[in-house]
Amino acid sequence: NPLGGAGRIIRLRDLNGDDIADETTVIIDGLPSEGDHQTDRLKFGPDGMLYVGQGSSTDAGTPAPGRPAERPYNASVLRIDVDNPSIAVVATGLRNPFGMAFHPPSGQLFTTDGGSGELGQLPDNAPLEEINWIVQGSHYGFPGCEGIPIAGSPECAGVRGPIATFSAHLTPTSIAFYTGPQGGDSANQLLVTLFKHLPGQGGDLQRFILTGDAASGFQATKVQPSIIEFGLIDPFDGPVDTAIDPISGDIYVARFDPVTHRDLSEHHHFIYRVHRAGSDSLPFIGAPRPSAIKAGSAGVTISVVTRHVKAGTVVFNATDNVPLATRQGSSSFELVADLPTSALAVERTITLEVRNPDSTRSNQQAFRVTKGDPDPPPPPPDKTPQLTSMFVYKKKRANVWDQLFVGVNAKKFRMVASGTDFDAGAELLVNNIALALDSSSATELVGKLVNSLVQAPGELSVQVRNSTGKTSNTLKITVSP
Repeated sequence: NPLGGAGRIIRLRDLNGDDIADETTVIIDGLPSEGDHQTDRLKFGPDGMLYVGQGSSTDAGTPAPGRPAERPYNASVLRIDVDNPSIAVVATGLRNPFGMAFHPPSGQLFTTDGGSGELGQLPDNAPLEEINWIVQGSHYGFPGCEGIPIAGSPECAGVRGPIATFSAHLTPTSIAFYTGPQGGDSANQLLVTLFKHLPGQGGDLQRFILTGDAASGFQATKVQPSIIEFGLIDPFDGPVDTAIDPISGDIYVARFDPVTHRDLSEHHHFIYRVHRAGSDSLPFIGAPRPSAIKAGSAGVTISVVTRHVKAGTVVFNATDNVPLATRQGSSSFELVADLPTSALAVERTITLEVRNPDSTRSNQQAFRVTKGDPDPPPPPPDKTPQLTSMFVYKKKRANVWDQLFVGVNAKKFRMVASGTDFDAGAELLVNNIALALDSSSATELVGKLVNSLVQAPGELSVQVRNSTGKTSNTLKITVSP
């Protein structure tokens, strides 16, 4: 338990294709999950990193008797490099970021967050609950400033507010973006389940229209009515997870029942399917294979996976409104079609779709005609590193110090610096002195402190400098008398 907790992330591998794990590897151990809240969702982001919602150890910042206090990774969104296991803190101040989803057009991360306080406690001054846009290095208020930040409140200084709120105690759980192939006006709407049922609200699947962008900020506007309301069965059961069928556009919702019944075989754990009317009659195509070719090439045969196509269905070059020679592939779900040489003369993007004999049309997919060879290797990145958090520990990571003291044996301490865009030759600088490194990755450096840094009281300036010479922002740690 190097992190001082009970949470563990494990990678399972099926090596022989029988759908049974043949290899089990612990990627991260000791996440602080034995408090009031657990390690929540695991989602891979567009950057290939694994993102984790880590709940708080306490209800409102103060530990109950015999319960653990908050620790460095509590109430945070974490980013994990699973190939070179290391943890970086993306954002803090999130009491229980139970649901996480990446916005398909922008790749930005959004979470739900359940607020402090239990229903029925008096006085009931529990905060509003939230949907948050997660921005690297931001703080979202827990503890002390949950819900909408109060102007002028010292506890709310520097807190990033939510993009939408819910009444206290409703407990927003899952968050997902609607990505059905025939989404139309519903495409990329934000779907949220509310676990608890209160008079006239909750226990439903709500949807929001998301507007804005990463430069100007995002806004969420609720759409009425809810997609579906899940009637109350037990006092404490409700929806907790959502998934979208990428072919039909149907929405699947999981319902969880934590109540212990007298009849132990009774439970109300259900999976519901919310069927999109008419989707069974709409054709669908997956991404073409190959997905690109060099301009000036000879004609190419492409294949697409399909669903709900009928005899006589034709693949169209919708850009030129030209039907392609189409035939059955190796399975009943595959069509193959020929793009002629004339369509590949110049660099451009060709839009593909299928059309059934009854004139119904599928979703569209892109095929790229590129100037050079498709998908050349990208140039090496030349980015400025960003430092988001750091701490020091002695012997074990569980023994974390938030300051140092004059005259301590600094050689027994390690400094952990987390952030983004550290390159292979990155250095960890303290007062412009490069520390010898125990380990390094694109998101974390672990360096050995030296005694010369703790000879006098003051502040130590911590930075990361890449091999290109680009240097990060500065964080401080105090050396006390």
